[in-house]
This record gives sequence, structure tokens and C-alpha cells, in this order.
Amino acid sequence: MTSPSAEARHLWTASFVGPFVLLAMAAAMGVGVQSFARPIGVICALFMVASLTWYSPSRATSVALVMLFVTPFLSVVPGLKPDQVNFGAFYGLAMVPVALVICARTRRFVFDSGAVLLAAILLSALVTLLAGEALVTGYSYLVWPITTLAVYLLVLNASKNSHTWLLALILSFSLIEALLGISQSLFKWPVFTLTIPTLLETNRGLLGYVVPGFSRMVANGSGTFWHFNLLGSLLALSLPICFGWLLESPRSFRRLLSFAILATGLLTSYSRGGWVGGAVGCIVVYWASRPRTSRPWAPLLSAGVLLMATLSAPYISAYYGATQNVSSRIATWRYAFSYWLQHAERIPFGTGFGSFQQTILMQRLSLGDQTLPSLHSGLLQILLEMGIAGLLLFGWFLITTIRPFAGDRRPEWQVWALGGILGLLVSQLFDNALFVVTGTCAFALAACLRRADSRYETG
Repeated sequence: MTSPSAEARHLWTASFVGPFVLLAMAAAMGVGVQSFARPIGVICALFMVASLTWYSPSRATSVALVMLFVTPFLSVVPGLKPDQVNFGAFYGLAMVPVALVICARTRRFVFDSGAVLLAAILLSALVTLLAGEALVTGYSYLVWPITTLAVYLLVLNASKNSHTWLLALILSFSLIEALLGISQSLFKWPVFTLTIPTLLETNRGLLGYVVPGFSRMVANGSGTFWHFNLLGSLLALSLPICFGWLLESPRSFRRLLSFAILATGLLTSYSRGGWVGGAVGCIVVYWASRPRTSRPWAPLLSAGVLLMATLSAPYISAYYGATQNVSSRIATWRYAFSYWLQHAERIPFGTGFGSFQQTILMQRLSLGDQTLPSLHSGLLQILLEMGIAGLLLFGWFLITTIRPFAGDRRPEWQVWALGGILGLLVSQLFDNALFVVTGTCAFALAACLRRADSRYETG
């Protein structure tokens, strides 16, 4: 098995080479798509990955993972995006035959908690679509479970060393998104009109509540996403991973710079759920990545953090009191629970994946109610749209992912991955970002952990 220090050294590409490679591949694919100028060009380009499967499953998996992080950039550049082309949908369709072929070649069809959960979400979305309840989104809510299930099966059937490639890609993608978010917040550029017409400005400027003369109005960095909370959730996933990588060699300039970029991007997104999730994930990584004997300053450091939190409590209270929409969130959650409980038939299996968030809640909002256009809780969305059954499947997935690594001395990369997943889950108590590329990354990390488990048996 590769040593922890070697794992960390392999991730140097995430600091400098990785982002440039992703952007170069996005530009190359975009030029090819523009040359075709028809959806068939996208289909042909994506299905080329399937042909690689017969030649080398490992290479096909690597290319498929790269394309997962390239497609978001293709989707925001008008000159590279022909009309009516949904890159995410075509990518998902392309990954299905790749995943099936690789599963067939490896003969590893596993009754796995993650695969069962994703299949249940896909079935719920399909039933919702056929029932005509997800009128706003149409087929689009089928895209995420199809894509994520395919990626999950790909990683689950990949080699045990595929985690290094996946971690490097996640960090590379997050670094690009963080840099875009920082530029958007400081310079209000670039603006990707295909995802968000104008940058959102809110009264969340931290310095404006502490230092006189600074404005409280700030532009929220969102990267290529359509909302700043989505960028915050992505960085809540990747920041703990980068923090663990930094702990391997605190004096490394590359790692320190990468961590600083991700932390600054998270800060300038002004996603409070992302802040909390990123902090919790980093704390988990710090305490789990070293034995107690190598952390003599940990109690003193913890006491210092607690003292600073106590002294700054008035400022934190004033900031959150002035910026958070508590009443609207409470009204939204209260209405969601009341609707769910009033329809007894919805309690076991929910309202259907995609129906409550995009149809029922929107109808309520159109009546002038004080609810928000979003549930602001990915975990609550699972309960409402998937019911008790979905919540139990999600709990089963979390337990089977985390339990094998509890209490044992594990390779450092597994600690980083668990810290990132937990950071994202904490942020999803307040935000909705599970069902975008960030959630796909989390499931792919979970598949890596599942693959690394010594009790994992091939079928």
C-alpha cells in the first residue's frame, strides 16, 4: 500500500498542474463541440469514453472522472454551448454504458448501500416524472441520480489506488471554483449569465460588522454555480481534504497556498453553512489524523479557540442576527413538515424525488407566503421527498461508510475523505447541494472508502 507521505506527494498536481489540465481539456472539448454545433457532437464526444472501456477499464475510469469535472465549465461558456445542449445529461448517458461494461468485465455487481440508495433515488425521480408531479424540472431530476450511480459504480470497480486520482481532481476543481469565487466577490467578474444573470449581493460582509468604515454589502462568489451556497458546500467538502494534505507537510508552499485559496474562496462565498461545515471537517481531520501523543498542544489550542469564540460571541451574535433569514427558514421548514405529515401516504416514501423542492414549494411561494424558494436543507429534502424509507437508506449508507474506519489506524487519505464527507453533511443541515456535482464527489469518495475496506468482497 502506498505510504501516507507518498499519497500526499502525489497530490502536488492539485496545486498547479491539475487546474490547468482541467481547463485545457474543457477548452479542447468545447472547441470540438462548437465545430459540430449540434447535440450529436456532444453525444459522440462523450461516448468515445465507452470505447476506451474495452481497451482499458482503468483508463476509461480516469477519463470519465476527468470529464465529470470538465462538464461544469463547458456549461457556463456561451460560445461553447450550442442551444438546448445539456452537458450534464449527455455525460450521465455516456457514463451508463461505461459503468455497465466495467461491472461486466470485473464481474463485481455488489449489493452495496450506496448503490441501493442511488437506485432508490433514481426510481423515485422516475416515478415522479411519470406521475407528472415534477412539472418544473421535467427530466432534469433524473440526471443527477443516473450520473452519480454510474460514477459510484465506476469508482467501486476501479483499482484500490484510484483515490489519489479522485482526490487530485476534487482539489483541482475546487481550486478553480475558489479562484473564480474570489474574483467574483472582489472584482465582480466573471459573471456566467447561463447560470446566474447577475452576482448576488448580500449584507454579509464580516468586516462591516467589526471595523467602522467597511461596507456590509458584499458580492457573493459562486464560481460556475448558480448560487453561492453551492460553492460554499463544495469548499466545505474539499477544504478538510486539503487541510489533511497540508498537515502532512505544513512547510510546503504548494499545500499552504492551496489551502489559503480554498479557505479564502469559502470565506468570500459568504455561505454560513459552508463555513460551519468546513470548520467541522477540518477539526475532524485534525483530531483523527494524528495520535494523541503527537498532539501535545491540542488541549491548549482547543482552549484558545474556545476563549476566542467566547470573546467574539457578541460580534458573532450581531452578525448572524443581522444577516440570517431565520423567520423565513422556520416558516419554510414548518410548512414542509406540516405538508408531509398531513399526507399520510407520503410518510413512508415521501413526495417523490424532485417534487417538493421544485413544484410543491414553488406553488406555495407563488401564493405570497413567507416561505423560501429552497428548503435550505439537503437532509430535510431527503426526508420529505424520499420518506422514512429514504432516510433509513441514507442512514444505512452513512453507517456502512464510516463504521469500518472507526477506531482503527487508517491511511491518512481515508481520514481526509471522511472529514470532507462529514464537512459536506454538516453544511447540508442548512443548504441544498447534495444533488449537484458536489454530491457526486461525496459519493465517489464514499466508493473509494468502500473499495479500500478490507472486508469488501468481490462478487
